[in-house]
Amino acid sequence: MKTKGEKKRGSGSLFRVLAVQYALFTFIVLLLFFGMARLYSMAADNILHIPFWDRSGQLMQKLADGSYEDLRSDRYLGKGAQVEVVDSEGAVAYSSRPLPETGYTAAELACIPVYGRDGYSEYRTVPDEASGRFFSVFSFFSYNDKSGQSEQQFLVVLDGDRNIVYSNLKEFPREGRATLREYALLQGNAGKDRVEKSAFTGADGQPLTALFFFPATTAGENRALEMLDRIYAPILIAGYIVIVLFFIVVLYRKVKKPIRLLSEGMHHMADGSHGEQLFYRGPAEFEAMCGSFNRMSAHLRQVELRRKDAEREKRQMLADISHDLRTPITVIQGYARGLCDGIVTPGDISRYQQAIFEKATTLATLVDTFYEYSMLSNPGFALAKRYQNLCEAAREYLAAKYSELGLSGFSLDVDIQERPLYCMLDDMQMRRVFENILTNTCKHNPPGTRLWFSVRAAEGEGMARIDIADDGAGIPEALKESLFEPFAVGDVSRAKQGSGMGLAIAKKIVEAHGGSISLEPPGGGWATHFAILLPLVPNVASQNGLIPKSNPSLNLS
Repeated sequence: MKTKGEKKRGSGSLFRVLAVQYALFTFIVLLLFFGMARLYSMAADNILHIPFWDRSGQLMQKLADGSYEDLRSDRYLGKGAQVEVVDSEGAVAYSSRPLPETGYTAAELACIPVYGRDGYSEYRTVPDEASGRFFSVFSFFSYNDKSGQSEQQFLVVLDGDRNIVYSNLKEFPREGRATLREYALLQGNAGKDRVEKSAFTGADGQPLTALFFFPATTAGENRALEMLDRIYAPILIAGYIVIVLFFIVVLYRKVKKPIRLLSEGMHHMADGSHGEQLFYRGPAEFEAMCGSFNRMSAHLRQVELRRKDAEREKRQMLADISHDLRTPITVIQGYARGLCDGIVTPGDISRYQQAIFEKATTLATLVDTFYEYSMLSNPGFALAKRYQNLCEAAREYLAAKYSELGLSGFSLDVDIQERPLYCMLDDMQMRRVFENILTNTCKHNPPGTRLWFSVRAAEGEGMARIDIADDGAGIPEALKESLFEPFAVGDVSRAKQGSGMGLAIAKKIVEAHGGSISLEPPGGGWATHFAILLPLVPNVASQNGLIPKSNPSLNLS
């Protein structure tokens, strides 16, 4: 038998497989979106020189400790960033810049935006409709930890000539004109760099101010940022399409495998390879499909084997029928030819006629037997079964058979239980079973042989058991295996032994009743022992009046 597929651990139902695949697909898609967003943020931060906010605490600790010598500002602030430390007088105490400043005034330090994510600076130009002039508005907002709202910390307004219109910075003058350097620092610019400040206390307890300088974004970096904005969405869509195609391929392979196995199995079945079995482990629904195919394939194999057996049996039957019919037909032809040709003496005519009659009777009997076996083998044959007591039916048959057996020189022991055993029986066909077995017994055993007929309930099987045995010559070992097959006889020549169809017909009838017949091993003083099992029917039909009336029990023992 050819097998296909490979054994794997089952993966549950198809619903579970699809649910797992969908959950995995969703997880990977979310991972793609968050991963791409993270990469985009990191690239944009690098282009725009956004500070490393999460490292600012470590930087301020080093500055407070006065660890200026091993300070790597770009490690804490980002690529190209520099740092300066200014004391309370505005003098530069430390600078990592190649060309450090000499110092800062209090007003200049006040103009520099505060470093950190807890606030933000804002610079905007506001037109004055009355005068037609423009004003520059500089402000800084910080976030309230409790409310989460932004609060304005300082506000400076300059006109187009940098004249101070309004200022709430105590270090910054309330009137006059802002210098170019103050104007640039208000915008957060220190030459080509962007500058922010953070106040801290040094190791000696003196107030200090840290100035952080970040490279300004160049035109090339702005173009790179624009390019990043343009390719971000296409890359995200392309990644999503790749993931979708991957899962389509995975699901396609999961579905294709059982379908391919079924297709190949059907092709082999169409080519005549019945019995093909598929071994598949996967979703329960596909396993069920393959299991149904395996059952169908096994059934077709059994049907094919039975068909071949039936054809072989049919060919053998035709050969055996031809053999059995040839002898009486030959005798009839020979005797009839002798009568027609006038070569028979007047004294032998009566003997010839009697021989022709006997052979014709034998021929008719053989034809009837063959017809009966053929009828029982027909799928359309149905027994005329009715609900009745098997014990009662057996007693009635044996009562009619008892005298015949006695005249033939056979003794009969009967052991039929008193308690009824109800079965669905075709009474005429079951009598034929008993008749064939007993006739076969009488034919092959000498007078004086003792017979035994028993009807009992089989223990714990819900079956009735019929035992028919004798202490005669027994059955040859060579015949036991084919005893219930058609034309089974103890010799190649069947001229004196009958057609060999009796037990084959008995088996057909018993199996049509849903039972079984078997040859038991010799023992208990019996040389030949047949056992018949018939299914019992629960004794509930008597309540509905379905049990037929019968004659009183006969005790033949």
